[in-house]
Amino acid sequence: MGRWLGFGPCLRILPRAMVPASSPAAPAPTPSVPGLSAVPAPQPEPSLRWLVGLLLVAALLPRLGVFFLNENLYGDAVVRTELAERWLNAPHVITSYKDGTYQFGPLHLYLVGAVLSVFDREVAGRLVSLVFGVLSVVPLFALTRRLFGWRAGVAAGLAFSVWGMHLQFSTTAGSEAVSLFFMLAVFALVAEGVEENRFQPLFWAGMLLNLACALRYDAWMYIPLITVALVFSSNDRVASLTRAVGFGLACLPFPLLWMQGNELAHGDPFFPMKAVDDFHRQWVADSGGAGGA
Repeated sequence: MGRWLGFGPCLRILPRAMVPASSPAAPAPTPSVPGLSAVPAPQPEPSLRWLVGLLLVAALLPRLGVFFLNENLYGDAVVRTELAERWLNAPHVITSYKDGTYQFGPLHLYLVGAVLSVFDREVAGRLVSLVFGVLSVVPLFALTRRLFGWRAGVAAGLAFSVWGMHLQFSTTAGSEAVSLFFMLAVFALVAEGVEENRFQPLFWAGMLLNLACALRYDAWMYIPLITVALVFSSNDRVASLTRAVGFGLACLPFPLLWMQGNELAHGDPFFPMKAVDDFHRQWVADSGGAGGA
């Protein structure tokens, strides 16, 4: 490398300059690769299958311990299970807020309903959360490994395995653990597509973001956020705009269908979001929070 950068003569003179004046000049060693003899060889990365398997076990064990102690007491976990049970008794495609899902995403009711056909209602929703909660360590490792190296990926996965809030998510019947799995997968695929300059990972990221939007409304904000970020993802303006437009279009099928369903049923494509907003506003007022700004 030194020779290529124009320092070859200096590197050949340097060994002779370091020989004492009283000693005969020693011939300069001729390394097989000039200028690279002091560069350490990169350490081989451990088997990815072994690392991912280790992280899956590390994520599963503490969640299994909590799973048999935790339970659904109240709130979304109980309501979602009840709605999924109703859907299982009369399966149909949910097209709007009033079609059986209310303020919740339809995909979660499908998942819990399917598992309810095999397991008891006290277990089904929690089992869905457990499976997706454990699997979340895979896209987390992939994303962190790509950005910071495999050691950082392992550290992130191990820290994630004992994250207390996620232990709660993974052992109750809410949608947080399931949604987080899809969002981590979206981020990992976006990073892959940008780094490797390929559109296929971005397309699949858009497809998975559709599923995340069908789970929780907070996933919807990532459609414009990631699309705008992709506009500035490269100095090549054509490539950046192509990525952004392609990803944005791939994200639209579920949101557009859901908005159309709510437009037909309620006269407002954003009716679920407004209904949730009104519910929370009334909830705060009923809880004594109406006294100040």
